Amino acid sequence: MKKGKVVIVLNMMPPSTQHIYVNRAYGRGRMVRFLNSKAVQFKKELTKKTIKTLASKTGFKPFSLPNLELTLELFIPTRRKCDVDNFSKLVLDSFNGLLYVDDSLIQKMTTTKKYRKGKPGIKVTIMEKVIKNKK
Repeated sequence: MKKGKVVIVLNMMPPSTQHIYVNRAYGRGRMVRFLNSKAVQFKKELTKKTIKTLASKTGFKPFSLPNLELTLELFIPTRRKCDVDNFSKLVLDSFNGLLYVDDSLIQKMTTTKKYRKGKPGIKVTIMEKVIKNKK
């Protein structure tokens, strides 16, 4: 039984996890990881789209119970080989504090890769399921 549902569509592919970080020397040889400019830009665009989508949902508060199911559809513009799991990290982290308190609340995640020539993008559906009390 569904309690709440939000759908976000963005016509932009997330960068792969293998390509979102930059290492920089800090202080006495200590390395620090930062998001690179592509990752920062994607996160900003996804945040803007999420805020715009949530504006139509009066009184929406981020999901806070560990009963979330997330579906991520990736629309890949080419048939080039890519692993679906490399695209989810930045998407999930971008929703922290907006759609849910933390991505650790997601109990089930389904990722699908579809080919859509010349039109990259993502569609994210997140549902809050009612927790049934066991007797």
